[in-house]
Amino acid sequence: MSALVGASGAGKTTVTKLLMRYADPQQGQISIGGVDIRRLTPEQLNSLISVVFQDVWLFDDTLLANIRIARPQATRQEVEEAARAAQCLEFISRLPQGWLTPMGEMGGQLSGGERQRISIARALLKNAPVVILDEPTAALDIGKRAGRCKKRSITWFTTGR
Repeated sequence: MSALVGASGAGKTTVTKLLMRYADPQQGQISIGGVDIRRLTPEQLNSLISVVFQDVWLFDDTLLANIRIARPQATRQEVEEAARAAQCLEFISRLPQGWLTPMGEMGGQLSGGERQRISIARALLKNAPVVILDEPTAALDIGKRAGRCKKRSITWFTTGR
């Protein structure tokens, strides 16, 4: 796995926009698996990229459905494994209906860090070859728990890639 890191203003957002084809390079090409991304349909490109956004959108559905949206055919066990790897199980166990708790519009009953972990679980479940982490720990809960989650999540992403 490769990571693109740098100070603010170094061009990470520009590279992300190019990878997502919000813009095309003025010269040269960007390839995934040896294929110029301009030759891919939007659906094909989307299947190759997972994005963990800083601001997480949750849907007015259950927690299970909100993670499974990354790969609708995923089994419950696969969803639970992704949630475990993203450090979601602790807060899921505290929810009134667990996995079947309705999230409501924007998941207002969850903290920013918990919503961010759901986004990480989605990316893990999708298992795309390219993962873009847009400030992946910006909303994580302050303190040691955030540090542990950050370290574990990033380690999971890099294992075997």
